[in-house]
Amino acid sequence: MAKFPVKGEVATLHADVVRVWENNTVTLHIHGYPHPITIDVKHLVSVEPKPKDKPKPKAKRGPLIDKPD
Repeated sequence: MAKFPVKGEVATLHADVVRVWENNTVTLHIHGYPHPITIDVKHLVSVEPKPKDKPKPKAKRGPLIDKPD
């Protein structure tokens, strides 16, 4: 958890990009906020790609042919 902000400090928010418009605006969904907001691209400081989900390991299978005893 982040420390409580003080007036004059800069805060960083995590949001998902919902839509990119032709007029250089972006619609964002801020985590924990029920409605998306649209802002100008010039107000974005950094944009990072969404982290990829790690693939689940496949179940190990036994041999296809039973070995005779």
